[in-house]
Amino acid sequence: MKVKTVVKTRYIGEDDFEFTFEPVEDTISIKKTKDGFEARYLVQDGMPEQPDQFDDNNLFLVNYHRDFYITKDKILKENDLKNWYRGEFDDYKEDPMDENEIGKFPLAEKFHIFKLACYVHSGVYLYLDGDNHAYCQHDSWDTSRIGAVLASKEEWPEEWPAREAARGLVETWNQYLSGDVYGIVKETYDKDKKQIDEDSCWGFYGFEYAKQALETEI
Repeated sequence: MKVKTVVKTRYIGEDDFEFTFEPVEDTISIKKTKDGFEARYLVQDGMPEQPDQFDDNNLFLVNYHRDFYITKDKILKENDLKNWYRGEFDDYKEDPMDENEIGKFPLAEKFHIFKLACYVHSGVYLYLDGDNHAYCQHDSWDTSRIGAVLASKEEWPEEWPAREAARGLVETWNQYLSGDVYGIVKETYDKDKKQIDEDSCWGFYGFEYAKQALETEI
């Protein structure tokens, strides 16, 4: 029988503290305790939960680009959204709709529907149509417009709060797509800096939010 030796990676910080994970730069906080030391730091979350797995039927997005394909078939079919963009609903009316009748789309009775732009160029970046964004100058061949964010009118009766909620969801998706998701780690050491215990909590979207949670979540 062959015996395989597994070497566990450790990360050495300043003052010779060993960390279980690789800390995000400038997020390490070490303080003395009565029994030794406590270290807290952020780490990149390499396997974050995809936002559509939150299973929220009141606020969600769909998009139909080969590089970013998100569906919600039980609520909205791809062809229906494409027809909504065209203003044509042959499934619901004998004659195609004109632009003034788009609000009669059945889902528009239950949801605010915001057009979603998907910029695909060395990655994916999303934004609500009509919003100012960093990629405005590239709003051309590499921007797809077969997506939408839907926000329940029952939860957000007015359009403006619904649009703000939609922006928040888009921001969460952009954080996911860019790797801006973190874990929080707390490790305790004895007075000789030998690790005693380690605890971690994952899935914090956005660097600023993760930094704020660093001192409180665990």
